[in-house]
Amino acid sequence: MVDWHSSRSEVFVVIRAILLILLMSTFPVFQGSCSRPPEDEHGPEETISLEPVAVTKMPVQVVEVQRESLTETLDLTGMVKPWDEFSVSSEIMGSVQTIYKEEGDWVSKGDLLLELDRSKLELRLRSRKADLRRAEVELEFARKDFERAQALLEKGAISESDVDELEERVSLAESSIELSKLAIDSVEEDLQDTQLFSPATGQVSRRLVSLGETVNPASVLFRLIQLEPIKVLTEITEPYLANIRPSQQVQIRFDAFRDEPFVGRVHKIQPVATAESGAFPLEIRLGNARRRLQSGMIARISLTGKVFVDALVIPLESVVNSEGMNFVFVVDEGRAHRRPVKIQERIGDRAIVDADLAPGEKVVIRGNSNLTDGTPVELVV
Repeated sequence: MVDWHSSRSEVFVVIRAILLILLMSTFPVFQGSCSRPPEDEHGPEETISLEPVAVTKMPVQVVEVQRESLTETLDLTGMVKPWDEFSVSSEIMGSVQTIYKEEGDWVSKGDLLLELDRSKLELRLRSRKADLRRAEVELEFARKDFERAQALLEKGAISESDVDELEERVSLAESSIELSKLAIDSVEEDLQDTQLFSPATGQVSRRLVSLGETVNPASVLFRLIQLEPIKVLTEITEPYLANIRPSQQVQIRFDAFRDEPFVGRVHKIQPVATAESGAFPLEIRLGNARRRLQSGMIARISLTGKVFVDALVIPLESVVNSEGMNFVFVVDEGRAHRRPVKIQERIGDRAIVDADLAPGEKVVIRGNSNLTDGTPVELVV
């Protein structure tokens, strides 16, 4: 009788031996660990030495966190406009006899611009003066007649009604004299109005009349612009409105005079924002004694804005944004540590932040895009 338990044990031994042979043929390393291979005739086989793997450090550049007092500078663009504009009109009807100024001419206040023909007015003036002399003669005769009538009335040689009539004649003569004088004044005034003078110092921007043309009262004949001083118009947004004050000094540059700064002053801030931009119009007064600045020129304006005292300042390039959050990497003991920051203001290439940072700590400005919290780093210059 066959012992079944003994036969089964022998089968397991055989199977295990077969599996071991297959395993050794498939994995030589395992095989080598079980039996030492024979040495080659050229010497012992080279063995693999296992050394520690070196840790990779990310190269970064850093700067130190600082506390500073900063003044914000607003860079704005504006346009030069005349300080004021004037329309020169005729007060009377007349024919243009002489034109003294042309477009582009600079004029001073009181300069003669144009003259109308005076001949008709001069004839009218002589006529009015003749009327005055006639009225004066009539008054003289009327007074003498009245005086004689009063004497006759005392003697009873004339009626009282006749005397009253002569007195009324005196009054009418006096009125005629007054009317003649008024007529003379009116003609003399019209004669003065034949000459048109500049109302201000400035430049002729338009001449709207020609020689020999008949002009009507209120017709605009010249347009003048006042360019000393000038005004520079720009706009300022609401966040900076509270930091701008009247008479505040402003630095201005022009492309035509790149190396020469100009200094103006805030003249007026409009209290109502424009519908188009939502910003508030700002007017700057600027001197132009040398008459180099012209209407329409583009002005580059530098305006002092907010003042920050003892602010925590870092470079903007040190700030990394991820998933809507801003943070920086602070290097400590060879590793980069992530710190959240809140940007309060951007001033040029720097940022004023609210963060758990201390002056002197080093924040990464180069190589921060590939960092994670705890990454080993190496400082490079």
